[in-house]
Amino acid sequence: MSEFTGRAGQTFGKAWRRVAADFWPLLQTTLAVVVSWVLAGQLHNSPFFAPVAAVVALNADRGERGINAVRLMLGVIVGIVVADIALLGHTSRTVVLAGATFVAMLISFALGGSRLVIAQAAAGAILTVTIGDPAAGTGRLLDALIGAGVALVISQVLFPAEPLKLLRRAEMAALDEVATALSLTCKALRTHDNTFAAQAIDTLRNAEDPLSALSGIRKRIRDVARRAPYWWRGVAAIRREAEHSGELDLLDSSCVTLVRTVKATEENRVLLAPAIEQLTCAARTLQHSLNDGAARQRAADRALTAARAVAAIDPGSDQQLSAACGAVRMVATDLVVFAGVEVGEAKAAVRGEIERPAVIPPVAPRRIPFAHRFRLRGAAHPR
Repeated sequence: MSEFTGRAGQTFGKAWRRVAADFWPLLQTTLAVVVSWVLAGQLHNSPFFAPVAAVVALNADRGERGINAVRLMLGVIVGIVVADIALLGHTSRTVVLAGATFVAMLISFALGGSRLVIAQAAAGAILTVTIGDPAAGTGRLLDALIGAGVALVISQVLFPAEPLKLLRRAEMAALDEVATALSLTCKALRTHDNTFAAQAIDTLRNAEDPLSALSGIRKRIRDVARRAPYWWRGVAAIRREAEHSGELDLLDSSCVTLVRTVKATEENRVLLAPAIEQLTCAARTLQHSLNDGAARQRAADRALTAARAVAAIDPGSDQQLSAACGAVRMVATDLVVFAGVEVGEAKAAVRGEIERPAVIPPVAPRRIPFAHRFRLRGAAHPR
């Protein structure tokens, strides 16, 4: 019974976190539906597509909703224009339907359109041809303009995506994999069981997914900062943070090297455990406190403690142990750099030439006014 209760609690907790994370975007979409319906209703009697267009435009990852609205409008325009031209001919309706749909999709594809553009172009052409009334296409175009326009105002002007919040969330996911892998590596050393090292390698392979997501978010937030007026003042800082997050790719690679060298080391490898434990703590500190400059400094200090710990180890003629010590220093360097220390200073500190390099404070995220009041508790946010 207790096991069932525990699983039910975990399932409910995951469901609640999903709802909490997307509650505010769902409210925005609902607002867009109502506003587009009311506005389109002032112009004609059947504004069914305006709220649909608003939902389709906003049904994208945060940071891509604005471009999604533009794609929707482009697809509808292409489909309706092609269908209206096709209807000028006096041929079979079936032939017109096939030709208009194919040409609309072909033009959308030639324009480099996404699947949304191609689908909306086809749908616009089909609707216009099957009804046989150009006014139907015009009404759909008007609805698309209203729905997508409302979506643009909501997603780009009133409630734009928060670039640094998106970035921090992606960084947290990547750091979680790194910290877990380092923890498993430490466990492998203390228990003399390479099964944990194998699990660490699998964990780092799984980190490819959050790292790939992080790469996409880096590009997305640059676009958000450029398009949304609210973020124009902070474009340079946002781009700088996006570039800096690329250090996590190097950190993941150096962790893979560390785990493999540790796994290959046979004698005296337990000497590495205290250093790798410090690296684990540094990664966890960064994961949970990405917006805290003091916490980043503590993480950098822990990573340097790890580097100094392996500097005190004398590997002698043990080349495997020597390689593992070098891998620890490499991971420590990447952690210190990601924490916010300049690359040159980080390398010098790992070599022992600098006692305590200063971390550059992270850019403080700005909040959208009033938006935080509509968010539910439970979503993961870095401090």
